[in-house]
Amino acid sequence: MSVALNERAFDIQLKTRAQAMVQAMTFIEPVPLSLTSREADIVRLVAADLCNKQIADRLQISEWTVGTHMRRIFAKLGVRSRAAMVFRAMSLMEGRQLV
Repeated sequence: MSVALNERAFDIQLKTRAQAMVQAMTFIEPVPLSLTSREADIVRLVAADLCNKQIADRLQISEWTVGTHMRRIFAKLGVRSRAAMVFRAMSLMEGRQLV
């Protein structure tokens, strides 16, 4: 019987902690999105499913420069893939401009 009571107390404590964490998360300020206008252009072109070469041609820059911008965008957004970059950038800019 005491084991069941201890498990119930643990479940209640865990649920209370989880609720407190969720409430605390609602008060966290959103991360400011600080992409340059060129980085924002690149995000939009990646979202349009263009490869680095196509982006370079469209923006009249080198593929190497596109790659440099991509690495900086990945670092700023804390992502590791093109899909994650687009998802994160779009979710952060809901209701806001990229720059």
